[in-house]
Amino acid sequence: MAFLVVQCAAWNHFQTGTAEDLIDPNIKSLKHRQQMLRAVHVAFLCMQECPNLRPSMSVCLQMLLRAEEPLPAPTNPPFTDELTMEFDFEGDSERLLSDTSSSATSVATMMYSAFYPR
Repeated sequence: MAFLVVQCAAWNHFQTGTAEDLIDPNIKSLKHRQQMLRAVHVAFLCMQECPNLRPSMSVCLQMLLRAEEPLPAPTNPPFTDELTMEFDFEGDSERLLSDTSSSATSVATMMYSAFYPR
């Protein structure tokens, strides 16, 4: 579950253009910061739900080495679509899980996902 929270937070930063917030502030080199942002972008390309959209490892390596080439925009990673899964960072999800009354509602809807090897 912790990975999903990190993935969702990273995706939100990426979508809002604040992905630099994911990088350690002690890293001062602009070149290294740009390389890290590119690695985050490639990581989201690798996490696309549709296997046909994911780049192969050789393509990933080319994407990382050729910094001047533009990268395609990634689609939403699995489990971060706001219509099918909502993460509550304020702690209300624990309240909902502990509430056993029949009137309690869930913050997430059920979704079927099939995983396919590359």
